[in-house]
Amino acid sequence: MKKPIIFITTNKAIIVRNLFLNKHIDIIKEKFDIVIFTSHYKDNEFLKHFKGYNIEKLHQIQYPKFKKKMLALFKSFHKGLIYNPTVELATLYGTWYSGVARGDVKFKFLRIFIQKYIFGTILNNTFCRDLFKSIDRLIFRCYKYDAIINKYRPELIMITNISDDMEIDLLRNCKRKNVKSVAMTKSWDNVSKWSFREKADKFMAWSDYMKDETLQFQDYKAKDIEIIGIPQFDYYKNLVIPAKDEFMEKYKMNQNKKTIFFGSEGPVCTSDPYIVSFLKQKIKQGVLKNYQIFVRPHFSYKGDEDRFKNLVDNITVFMDLDYKRSNFKDKTELSLSNVVNLTSGIVHSDIAITNASTLVLDIAANGKYPILYNFDEDKSIPFKDSTKRLYKSLWMREILKMNLDNLVDNEKELIAKIKEVENNQNFKKQELENLVKRFCYKVDGKSGERLFQFIEKQAKKI
Repeated sequence: MKKPIIFITTNKAIIVRNLFLNKHIDIIKEKFDIVIFTSHYKDNEFLKHFKGYNIEKLHQIQYPKFKKKMLALFKSFHKGLIYNPTVELATLYGTWYSGVARGDVKFKFLRIFIQKYIFGTILNNTFCRDLFKSIDRLIFRCYKYDAIINKYRPELIMITNISDDMEIDLLRNCKRKNVKSVAMTKSWDNVSKWSFREKADKFMAWSDYMKDETLQFQDYKAKDIEIIGIPQFDYYKNLVIPAKDEFMEKYKMNQNKKTIFFGSEGPVCTSDPYIVSFLKQKIKQGVLKNYQIFVRPHFSYKGDEDRFKNLVDNITVFMDLDYKRSNFKDKTELSLSNVVNLTSGIVHSDIAITNASTLVLDIAANGKYPILYNFDEDKSIPFKDSTKRLYKSLWMREILKMNLDNLVDNEKELIAKIKEVENNQNFKKQELENLVKRFCYKVDGKSGERLFQFIEKQAKKI
Protein backbone atom coordinates (compact mmCIF):
# COMPACT_ATOMS: atom_id res chain seq x y z
CA MET A 1 0.00 0.00 0.00
CA LYS A 2 1.38 3.42 -0.98
CA LYS A 3 2.27 5.66 1.94
CA PRO A 4 0.82 9.18 2.21
CA ILE A 5 3.09 12.13 1.36
CA ILE A 6 4.51 14.94 3.49
CA PHE A 7 6.39 17.95 2.11
CA ILE A 8 9.28 19.34 4.19
CA THR A 9 11.29 22.41 3.26
CA THR A 10 14.93 22.97 4.13
CA ASN A 11 17.08 25.79 2.82
CA LYS A 12 19.53 26.00 5.74
CA ALA A 13 22.27 23.48 6.49
CA ILE A 14 21.67 23.91 10.21
CA ILE A 15 18.08 22.71 9.71
CA VAL A 16 19.26 19.76 7.63
CA ARG A 17 21.58 18.78 10.47
CA ASN A 18 19.11 19.41 13.28
CA LEU A 19 16.08 17.69 11.75
CA PHE A 20 17.13 15.19 9.12
CA LEU A 21 20.08 13.77 11.05
CA ASN A 22 17.88 13.47 14.13
CA LYS A 23 17.11 9.79 14.78
CA HIS A 24 13.48 10.62 15.54
CA ILE A 25 12.75 11.35 11.86
CA ASP A 26 12.20 7.58 11.60
CA ILE A 27 8.80 8.22 13.23
CA ILE A 28 7.69 9.94 10.03
CA LYS A 29 9.68 7.87 7.54
CA GLU A 30 7.96 4.67 8.70
CA LYS A 31 4.48 6.01 7.97
CA PHE A 32 4.92 8.67 5.29
CA ASP A 33 6.95 9.31 2.17
CA ILE A 34 8.87 12.55 2.54
CA VAL A 35 9.44 15.03 -0.27
CA ILE A 36 12.21 17.50 0.55
CA PHE A 37 12.15 20.94 -1.09
CA THR A 38 15.47 22.79 -1.19
CA SER A 39 17.33 25.20 -3.44
CA HIS A 40 20.38 22.93 -2.93
CA TYR A 41 18.75 20.04 -4.76
CA LYS A 42 21.89 19.47 -6.87
CA ASP A 43 24.41 19.71 -4.02
CA ASN A 44 26.41 16.46 -3.97
CA GLU A 45 27.09 16.54 -0.24
CA PHE A 46 23.40 17.09 0.50
CA LEU A 47 22.34 14.30 -1.89
CA LYS A 48 24.84 11.91 -0.30
CA HIS A 49 22.99 12.20 3.01
CA PHE A 50 19.51 11.83 1.52
CA LYS A 51 19.49 8.90 -0.83
CA GLY A 52 16.02 7.44 -1.04
CA TYR A 53 14.22 10.73 -0.45
CA ASN A 54 12.25 12.53 -3.12
CA ILE A 55 14.10 15.83 -3.69
CA GLU A 56 12.43 18.76 -5.43
CA LYS A 57 13.69 22.23 -6.29
CA LEU A 58 12.71 25.15 -4.09
CA HIS A 59 12.38 28.02 -6.54
CA GLN A 60 13.48 31.62 -6.25
CA ILE A 61 10.60 33.29 -8.04
CA GLN A 62 11.73 36.06 -10.38
CA TYR A 63 9.55 39.16 -10.33
CA PRO A 64 9.63 42.16 -12.69
CA LYS A 65 11.62 45.14 -11.40
CA PHE A 66 8.55 47.05 -10.19
CA LYS A 67 7.17 44.02 -8.33
CA LYS A 68 10.57 43.42 -6.72
CA LYS A 69 10.42 46.93 -5.29
CA MET A 70 6.87 46.24 -4.08
CA LEU A 71 8.06 43.06 -2.34
CA ALA A 72 10.87 44.95 -0.61
CA LEU A 73 8.32 47.56 0.52
CA PHE A 74 5.93 44.93 1.87
CA LYS A 75 8.75 43.19 3.73
CA SER A 76 9.59 46.55 5.32
CA PHE A 77 5.96 46.91 6.37
CA HIS A 78 5.96 43.45 7.95
CA LYS A 79 9.14 44.32 9.84
CA GLY A 80 7.57 47.54 11.05
CA LEU A 81 4.32 46.05 12.31
CA ILE A 82 5.77 45.00 15.65
CA TYR A 83 7.68 47.12 18.14
CA ASN A 84 9.94 46.04 20.97
CA PRO A 85 13.52 46.66 22.17
CA THR A 86 14.98 44.44 19.42
CA VAL A 87 13.17 46.37 16.70
CA GLU A 88 14.16 49.66 18.29
CA LEU A 89 17.83 48.68 18.14
CA ALA A 90 17.53 47.90 14.44
CA THR A 91 15.76 51.21 13.84
CA LEU A 92 18.38 53.23 15.71
CA TYR A 93 21.51 51.47 14.55
CA GLY A 94 20.65 49.65 11.35
CA THR A 95 21.18 45.93 10.93
CA TRP A 96 22.56 45.71 14.43
CA TYR A 97 23.26 41.98 14.41
CA SER A 98 24.78 41.67 10.95
CA GLY A 99 28.41 41.78 11.95
CA VAL A 100 29.22 44.23 9.16
CA ALA A 101 30.42 47.79 9.41
CA ARG A 102 27.52 50.17 9.87
CA GLY A 103 27.44 53.86 9.15
CA ASP A 104 25.22 56.29 11.00
CA VAL A 105 21.53 55.76 10.34
CA LYS A 106 20.11 58.64 8.33
CA PHE A 107 17.07 60.51 9.65
CA LYS A 108 17.36 58.51 12.87
CA PHE A 109 14.76 60.44 14.87
CA LEU A 110 12.25 60.50 12.01
CA ARG A 111 12.73 56.75 11.58
CA ILE A 112 12.23 56.07 15.27
CA PHE A 113 9.12 58.31 15.36
CA ILE A 114 7.54 56.52 12.39
CA GLN A 115 8.55 53.07 13.67
CA LYS A 116 7.51 53.64 17.28
CA TYR A 117 4.42 55.80 17.04
CA ILE A 118 2.90 54.99 13.64
CA PHE A 119 3.83 51.38 12.93
CA GLY A 120 4.66 50.35 16.48
CA THR A 121 1.61 51.92 18.13
CA ILE A 122 -1.21 52.77 15.70
CA LEU A 123 -0.64 49.84 13.34
CA ASN A 124 0.75 47.39 15.90
CA ASN A 125 -2.23 45.08 16.17
CA THR A 126 -3.54 41.78 14.86
CA PHE A 127 -5.97 43.38 12.42
CA CYS A 128 -3.26 45.39 10.63
CA ARG A 129 -0.80 42.51 10.53
CA ASP A 130 -3.45 40.17 9.11
CA LEU A 131 -4.53 42.84 6.61
CA PHE A 132 -0.98 43.29 5.31
CA LYS A 133 -0.58 39.51 5.07
CA SER A 134 -3.79 39.30 3.03
CA ILE A 135 -2.69 42.04 0.63
CA ASP A 136 0.79 40.51 0.38
CA ARG A 137 -0.79 37.11 -0.31
CA LEU A 138 -3.04 38.60 -3.01
CA ILE A 139 -0.23 40.41 -4.83
CA PHE A 140 2.41 37.70 -4.47
CA ARG A 141 0.34 34.64 -5.20
CA CYS A 142 2.19 31.48 -6.13
CA TYR A 143 1.21 28.91 -8.77
CA LYS A 144 4.72 27.60 -9.43
CA TYR A 145 4.20 24.30 -7.63
CA ASP A 146 0.73 23.40 -8.91
CA ALA A 147 1.96 20.47 -11.01
CA ILE A 148 4.13 19.07 -8.20
CA ILE A 149 1.31 19.37 -5.65
CA ASN A 150 -1.05 17.61 -8.06
CA LYS A 151 1.57 14.91 -8.64
CA TYR A 152 2.22 14.08 -4.99
CA ARG A 153 -1.05 15.16 -3.35
CA PRO A 154 0.56 15.74 0.08
CA GLU A 155 -1.28 15.39 3.36
CA LEU A 156 0.73 18.18 4.95
CA ILE A 157 3.58 20.62 4.41
CA MET A 158 6.12 21.43 7.12
CA ILE A 159 7.90 24.78 6.78
CA THR A 160 11.17 24.74 8.70
CA ASN A 161 11.97 28.46 8.29
CA ILE A 162 8.88 30.67 8.12
CA SER A 163 11.12 33.70 7.45
CA ASP A 164 12.35 32.34 4.11
CA ASP A 165 10.61 33.85 1.05
CA MET A 166 11.08 30.72 -1.06
CA GLU A 167 9.48 28.57 1.62
CA ILE A 168 6.66 31.09 1.97
CA ASP A 169 5.91 30.83 -1.76
CA LEU A 170 5.59 27.05 -1.50
CA LEU A 171 3.47 27.37 1.64
CA ARG A 172 1.07 29.77 -0.10
CA ASN A 173 0.79 27.48 -3.10
CA CYS A 174 0.00 24.53 -0.82
CA LYS A 175 -2.54 26.51 1.21
CA ARG A 176 -4.30 27.52 -1.99
CA LYS A 177 -4.56 23.78 -2.74
CA ASN A 178 -5.95 23.14 0.78
CA VAL A 179 -2.86 21.29 2.05
CA LYS A 180 -2.55 21.33 5.84
CA SER A 181 0.49 23.17 7.16
CA VAL A 182 2.76 23.42 10.19
CA ALA A 183 5.68 25.81 10.56
CA MET A 184 8.60 26.69 12.79
CA THR A 185 11.35 29.27 12.78
CA LYS A 186 15.03 28.55 12.27
CA SER A 187 16.23 30.17 15.48
CA TRP A 188 14.96 31.01 18.95
CA ASP A 189 15.41 34.77 18.45
CA ASN A 190 13.48 35.26 15.17
CA VAL A 191 9.91 35.57 16.41
CA SER A 192 10.31 39.08 17.87
CA LYS A 193 12.29 40.58 14.96
CA TRP A 194 9.46 41.04 12.43
CA SER A 195 5.95 39.99 11.57
CA PHE A 196 6.18 36.89 9.38
CA ARG A 197 4.72 37.29 5.89
CA GLU A 198 2.57 34.17 6.17
CA LYS A 199 0.95 31.92 8.76
CA ALA A 200 0.63 28.16 8.84
CA ASP A 201 -2.27 26.27 10.39
CA LYS A 202 -0.06 25.32 13.36
CA PHE A 203 3.18 26.71 14.76
CA MET A 204 5.81 24.65 16.59
CA ALA A 205 7.52 26.65 19.34
CA TRP A 206 10.73 25.61 21.02
CA SER A 207 9.83 26.82 24.50
CA ASP A 208 7.43 28.72 26.71
CA TYR A 209 9.39 31.86 25.88
CA MET A 210 8.95 31.37 22.13
CA LYS A 211 5.26 30.59 22.62
CA ASP A 212 4.77 33.85 24.54
CA GLU A 213 6.47 35.81 21.75
CA THR A 214 4.50 33.97 19.05
CA LEU A 215 1.24 34.88 20.77
CA GLN A 216 2.31 38.51 21.12
CA PHE A 217 4.00 39.19 17.78
CA GLN A 218 2.75 36.57 15.31
CA ASP A 219 -0.94 36.47 16.31
CA TYR A 220 -1.38 32.71 16.58
CA LYS A 221 -3.98 31.42 18.99
CA ALA A 222 -2.71 29.40 21.94
CA LYS A 223 -4.45 26.26 20.66
CA ASP A 224 -2.48 26.50 17.42
CA ILE A 225 0.95 26.51 19.08
CA GLU A 226 2.71 23.31 20.11
CA ILE A 227 5.77 23.44 22.37
CA ILE A 228 8.29 20.77 21.35
CA GLY A 229 11.70 21.80 22.72
CA ILE A 230 14.83 22.48 20.64
CA PRO A 231 15.53 19.57 18.23
CA GLN A 232 19.27 20.26 17.92
CA PHE A 233 19.62 20.00 21.69
CA ASP A 234 18.62 16.33 21.40
CA TYR A 235 22.22 15.70 20.43
CA TYR A 236 23.35 16.89 23.85
CA LYS A 237 21.59 13.87 25.31
CA ASN A 238 21.81 11.31 22.52
CA LEU A 239 25.32 11.71 21.11
CA VAL A 240 28.24 9.82 22.63
CA ILE A 241 31.08 12.27 23.16
CA PRO A 242 34.72 11.32 23.78
CA ALA A 243 36.01 11.05 27.33
CA LYS A 244 37.88 14.04 28.69
CA ASP A 245 41.33 12.53 28.25
CA GLU A 246 40.53 11.58 24.64
CA PHE A 247 39.19 15.06 23.88
CA MET A 248 42.20 16.75 25.46
CA GLU A 249 44.54 14.51 23.48
CA LYS A 250 42.79 15.39 20.21
CA TYR A 251 43.58 19.08 20.69
CA LYS A 252 46.90 18.47 22.50
CA MET A 253 45.60 20.14 25.66
CA ASN A 254 46.72 19.37 29.20
CA GLN A 255 44.02 17.39 30.98
CA ASN A 256 45.51 18.36 34.35
CA LYS A 257 44.78 22.02 33.73
CA LYS A 258 41.45 23.77 34.14
CA THR A 259 39.90 24.75 30.81
CA ILE A 260 38.11 27.94 29.82
CA PHE A 261 35.71 27.41 26.92
CA PHE A 262 35.42 30.65 24.93
CA GLY A 263 32.61 30.84 22.37
CA SER A 264 32.97 33.49 19.67
CA GLU A 265 29.98 35.33 18.24
CA GLY A 266 31.82 36.24 15.06
CA PRO A 267 32.81 39.73 13.82
CA VAL A 268 29.63 41.20 15.30
CA CYS A 269 31.61 41.15 18.57
CA THR A 270 34.86 42.90 17.75
CA SER A 271 36.24 42.45 21.27
CA ASP A 272 36.21 38.63 21.25
CA PRO A 273 39.95 38.37 20.45
CA TYR A 274 40.72 40.97 23.12
CA ILE A 275 38.97 38.89 25.78
CA VAL A 276 41.01 35.81 24.81
CA SER A 277 44.18 37.92 24.79
CA PHE A 278 43.35 39.34 28.21
CA LEU A 279 42.68 35.89 29.68
CA LYS A 280 45.90 34.55 28.16
CA GLN A 281 47.83 37.38 29.78
CA LYS A 282 46.27 36.73 33.20
CA ILE A 283 47.09 33.03 32.94
CA LYS A 284 50.72 33.81 32.15
CA GLN A 285 50.86 36.30 35.03
CA GLY A 286 49.54 33.65 37.42
CA VAL A 287 46.37 35.58 38.23
CA LEU A 288 44.47 32.62 36.78
CA LYS A 289 46.49 29.63 37.91
CA ASN A 290 46.74 26.36 36.00
CA TYR A 291 44.36 27.35 33.19
CA GLN A 292 44.18 26.89 29.42
CA ILE A 293 41.75 28.36 26.88
CA PHE A 294 39.77 26.48 24.21
CA VAL A 295 38.43 28.86 21.55
CA ARG A 296 35.37 27.91 19.54
CA PRO A 297 35.09 30.16 16.43
CA HIS A 298 31.72 31.06 14.92
CA PHE A 299 32.00 28.89 11.83
CA SER A 300 29.04 30.50 10.05
CA TYR A 301 31.29 33.53 9.56
CA LYS A 302 33.99 32.65 7.07
CA GLY A 303 37.39 33.50 8.47
CA ASP A 304 36.27 34.00 12.07
CA GLU A 305 39.06 31.67 13.15
CA ASP A 306 41.57 34.10 11.62
CA ARG A 307 40.78 36.61 14.36
CA PHE A 308 42.32 34.27 16.95
CA LYS A 309 45.21 32.67 15.05
CA ASN A 310 47.88 34.99 16.44
CA LEU A 311 46.71 34.12 19.97
CA VAL A 312 46.88 30.35 19.54
CA ASP A 313 50.15 28.95 20.87
CA ASN A 314 48.95 25.42 21.70
CA ILE A 315 50.37 25.94 25.17
CA THR A 316 47.83 28.28 26.76
CA VAL A 317 45.41 28.93 23.90
CA PHE A 318 43.98 26.20 21.66
CA MET A 319 41.33 26.44 18.97
CA ASP A 320 38.74 24.14 17.42
CA LEU A 321 39.46 23.98 13.68
CA ASP A 322 37.81 20.62 13.03
CA TYR A 323 35.06 21.89 10.78
CA LYS A 324 34.00 21.47 7.17
CA ARG A 325 31.78 24.23 5.80
CA SER A 326 28.88 23.18 3.60
CA ASN A 327 27.81 24.88 0.37
CA PHE A 328 24.66 26.19 2.04
CA LYS A 329 24.45 29.91 2.71
CA ASP A 330 24.78 29.45 6.49
CA LYS A 331 27.87 27.22 5.98
CA THR A 332 26.86 24.78 8.74
CA GLU A 333 28.61 21.43 8.45
CA LEU A 334 26.36 18.62 7.22
CA SER A 335 27.54 16.12 9.81
CA LEU A 336 27.40 15.62 13.55
CA SER A 337 31.17 15.73 14.18
CA ASN A 338 30.92 19.50 14.66
CA VAL A 339 28.22 18.99 17.30
CA VAL A 340 30.39 16.43 19.06
CA ASN A 341 33.26 18.93 19.17
CA LEU A 342 31.05 21.72 20.51
CA THR A 343 29.46 19.50 23.15
CA SER A 344 32.81 18.11 24.25
CA GLY A 345 34.33 21.58 24.48
CA ILE A 346 31.56 22.74 26.79
CA VAL A 347 31.16 19.57 28.88
CA HIS A 348 34.90 19.14 29.50
CA SER A 349 35.45 22.79 30.42
CA ASP A 350 35.57 24.26 33.91
CA ILE A 351 34.58 27.79 32.88
CA ALA A 352 32.43 28.88 29.91
CA ILE A 353 32.58 32.43 28.55
CA THR A 354 30.72 34.06 25.67
CA ASN A 355 28.69 37.22 25.05
CA ALA A 356 25.14 38.00 23.90
CA SER A 357 25.12 34.80 21.89
CA THR A 358 22.80 31.87 21.36
CA LEU A 359 25.65 29.85 22.88
CA VAL A 360 24.21 30.94 26.23
CA LEU A 361 21.58 28.25 25.81
CA ASP A 362 24.01 25.61 24.52
CA ILE A 363 26.21 26.17 27.56
CA ALA A 364 23.29 26.07 29.99
CA ALA A 365 21.77 23.00 28.30
CA ASN A 366 25.05 21.18 28.95
CA GLY A 367 24.88 22.04 32.63
CA LYS A 368 27.51 24.79 32.63
CA TYR A 369 27.29 28.35 33.89
CA PRO A 370 27.65 30.92 31.06
CA ILE A 371 29.70 34.00 31.95
CA LEU A 372 28.79 36.89 29.65
CA TYR A 373 31.26 39.71 29.10
CA ASN A 374 29.74 43.16 28.60
CA PHE A 375 32.67 45.45 27.81
CA ASP A 376 34.97 46.39 24.95
CA GLU A 377 38.69 46.71 24.41
CA ASP A 378 38.15 50.31 23.30
CA LYS A 379 36.35 51.98 26.21
CA SER A 380 35.40 54.97 24.03
CA ILE A 381 33.73 52.93 21.28
CA PRO A 382 30.28 54.28 20.23
CA PHE A 383 27.33 52.34 21.60
CA LYS A 384 26.21 51.35 18.08
CA ASP A 385 29.47 49.39 17.69
CA SER A 386 29.81 48.23 21.28
CA THR A 387 29.26 44.74 22.64
CA LYS A 388 26.87 46.37 25.10
CA ARG A 389 24.25 47.02 22.42
CA LEU A 390 23.72 43.27 21.97
CA TYR A 391 22.32 42.95 25.48
CA LYS A 392 19.47 45.37 24.75
CA SER A 393 17.52 42.94 22.58
CA LEU A 394 14.26 41.56 23.90
CA TRP A 395 15.52 38.00 24.35
CA MET A 396 18.75 39.02 26.09
CA ARG A 397 16.78 41.22 28.47
CA GLU A 398 14.68 38.16 29.29
CA ILE A 399 17.77 36.03 29.88
CA LEU A 400 19.21 38.64 32.21
CA LYS A 401 16.00 38.46 34.28
CA MET A 402 16.76 34.86 35.23
CA ASN A 403 18.89 35.90 38.25
CA LEU A 404 22.03 34.18 37.02
CA ASP A 405 24.17 37.20 37.91
CA ASN A 406 26.43 36.27 34.98
CA LEU A 407 26.97 39.64 33.28
CA VAL A 408 30.42 41.12 33.90
CA ASP A 409 31.02 44.78 33.03
CA ASN A 410 34.81 44.98 33.10
CA GLU A 411 38.02 42.96 33.26
CA LYS A 412 38.14 42.97 37.05
CA GLU A 413 34.62 41.56 37.32
CA LEU A 414 35.47 38.88 34.73
CA ILE A 415 38.39 37.58 36.79
CA ALA A 416 36.33 37.72 39.99
CA LYS A 417 33.48 35.77 38.38
CA ILE A 418 35.85 33.09 37.08
CA LYS A 419 37.25 32.61 40.58
CA GLU A 420 33.76 32.55 42.07
CA VAL A 421 32.63 29.82 39.69
CA GLU A 422 35.81 27.69 39.59
CA ASN A 423 35.38 26.47 43.14
CA ASN A 424 31.66 25.78 42.84
CA GLN A 425 30.57 23.70 39.85
CA ASN A 426 26.97 23.84 41.13
CA PHE A 427 27.02 27.64 41.08
CA LYS A 428 23.49 29.01 40.47
CA LYS A 429 22.26 25.49 39.69
CA GLN A 430 18.58 26.26 40.28
CA GLU A 431 18.74 29.45 38.22
CA LEU A 432 20.35 27.50 35.37
CA GLU A 433 17.55 24.94 35.50
CA ASN A 434 15.00 27.77 35.38
CA LEU A 435 16.75 29.26 32.34
CA VAL A 436 16.72 25.95 30.51
CA LYS A 437 13.05 25.38 31.33
CA ARG A 438 12.06 28.87 30.14
CA PHE A 439 14.06 28.90 26.90
CA CYS A 440 14.56 25.22 26.00
CA TYR A 441 11.45 23.55 27.47
CA LYS A 442 13.09 20.15 28.03
CA VAL A 443 16.59 18.96 27.24
CA ASP A 444 15.67 15.27 27.33
CA GLY A 445 16.71 14.07 23.88
CA LYS A 446 13.08 13.85 22.78
CA SER A 447 12.34 17.21 21.10
CA GLY A 448 12.61 15.60 17.66
CA GLU A 449 10.27 12.86 18.81
CA ARG A 450 7.69 15.44 19.94
CA LEU A 451 8.11 17.36 16.68
CA PHE A 452 7.59 14.39 14.36
CA GLN A 453 4.77 12.97 16.48
CA PHE A 454 3.01 16.33 16.21
CA ILE A 455 3.50 16.34 12.43
CA GLU A 456 2.09 12.81 12.22
CA LYS A 457 -0.90 13.83 14.29
CA GLN A 458 -1.63 16.88 12.11
CA ALA A 459 -1.18 14.93 8.87
CA LYS A 460 -3.72 12.33 9.98
CA LYS A 461 -6.34 14.91 10.96
CA ILE A 462 -9.35 15.01 8.70
